[in-house]
Amino acid sequence: MNNTTHSAAMTVVRTAVLYSTGTLLIMAGLSFDPAASFRYGALMTLLLAGFFLLKGTQPPPSTQQSTAPVTASQQVPAPSDEQSSDESRALEAAYIKGARTAMYGGLALWSISLVLTSMT
Repeated sequence: MNNTTHSAAMTVVRTAVLYSTGTLLIMAGLSFDPAASFRYGALMTLLLAGFFLLKGTQPPPSTQQSTAPVTASQQVPAPSDEQSSDESRALEAAYIKGARTAMYGGLALWSISLVLTSMT
């Protein structure tokens, strides 16, 4: 795994972990009704999958050059088109993989909620 792919994967994992923390807190708040807790957890996880899918399929932002004067200490070499293309492809692939994983997790939570509903 090269550095670009690793950075893209870590970006998606960071987003998923922060979102999952909120989801788990809401599920814990609904712990008095386990079926509803898992149902809302599944819906929120599927919402995350939709966000990842949206981020993975949107076109990369266009690079606009600033017209402000740049001093010698502020000059940073611009990334080549090939490098930015590789980064956007790696990020797109990481978002799609994250969407797939979140969908599997959401479907698992939903099936658990169905089992808990049928038990009551």
